[in-house]
Amino acid sequence: MKYLLALLITVLVQPAWADFLVPLRTIRAKEIIQPTDLTFKGGSLSGVLSDANEVVGMEARVALYPGRPLRPG
Repeated sequence: MKYLLALLITVLVQPAWADFLVPLRTIRAKEIIQPTDLTFKGGSLSGVLSDANEVVGMEARVALYPGRPLRPG
């Protein structure tokens, strides 16, 4: 019974596979983020941005590096 419960929890708590945003180039602090600066990468990460509309047109507060997921804040 204990093993069945552990297996059930493992199966149900899997992170979802989804696309998330990553920069294509280094975006320096105080630069405005353009649509051409971003691309999507597939994976299963939590706490990352997946909607380009949330980011495009905003000013980067810190340097954003290519291939690293964008996180809120």
